[in-house]
Amino acid sequence: MKVNALCDYNGDNRVDAFDVGRYVSFWTDKNYSASDIYPYDGQIPYVVVRGDGKLNVDDIFTFTKMWDYSRISGLPKVAVGFDVDNSERKELKVRRFDEFIFRPDVKGRFISYGFEIRHKGVRVMEFTTLRDGICLVYRDSLNDVIYFDYAKIGGIDEVGDGLFRMRLEGGDSVIVKFVAYDESSIESGKSSYEVEYVLKFEEVPREYALYQNYPNPFNPVTVIKFDLPEKVYVRLVVYDVVGRLVKVLCDGEFDAGRHSVSFDGSGLSSGVYFYRIEAGRFVKVMKMLLMK
Repeated sequence: MKVNALCDYNGDNRVDAFDVGRYVSFWTDKNYSASDIYPYDGQIPYVVVRGDGKLNVDDIFTFTKMWDYSRISGLPKVAVGFDVDNSERKELKVRRFDEFIFRPDVKGRFISYGFEIRHKGVRVMEFTTLRDGICLVYRDSLNDVIYFDYAKIGGIDEVGDGLFRMRLEGGDSVIVKFVAYDESSIESGKSSYEVEYVLKFEEVPREYALYQNYPNPFNPVTVIKFDLPEKVYVRLVVYDVVGRLVKVLCDGEFDAGRHSVSFDGSGLSSGVYFYRIEAGRFVKVMKMLLMK
């Protein structure tokens, strides 16, 4: 007869986000037989629980020890029990060196969350949890993986303003595998939400810039490019040599990045024209030549 390890409530040989949520549910319901796990005899993970009829930080610390052992020992490290074939896949754009706050696009209320953050070739300069509750983090520097499981004692929590923040350097992308358990899935043992996020680096300019149109001279279409280091309202217009407005090329909010717009000079006479950009406090004027 198989006996599950302490805190491995579904018998899958790992202590992960499901078990964190299960333990929190036992704690909230005052289920002492399942949540009163201190004191104990023996050494982690081979222990016999004696209990003391109380729920306190010693019990949480014991659970944390079992969670740590599950990561550090030779047990399977599929930290969130993740099934790639049955999950969604989403792509997010991030900027190197900048602070990135992870806000999974989920609807609903959950008891526990689990993350497996694979950052091969990418340096994690900062990783900070943003939630109160049980936050368990293990950084496997040998394999470039961060495991993070989270739950909140005393009630169901919402994703809200984010679960963690990090700053990244180097490499091309980071894979974040995310799983969440609500009340019904904690009872059934099957996750209620699974998604794989691919964090792709985008090259964001460090300063504003307006470039010479290309081709120049042109006939009748040319392209104007500009750089934005942040999200900002942009107005880009074309004037003739006497200052009359010829065309508004863009007038609205743009995300940070490199952008381009086309200008069609059909119906205009050959000659010199000017294009002017206003983006926040950045203002610049350049000239171009329409030659038919």
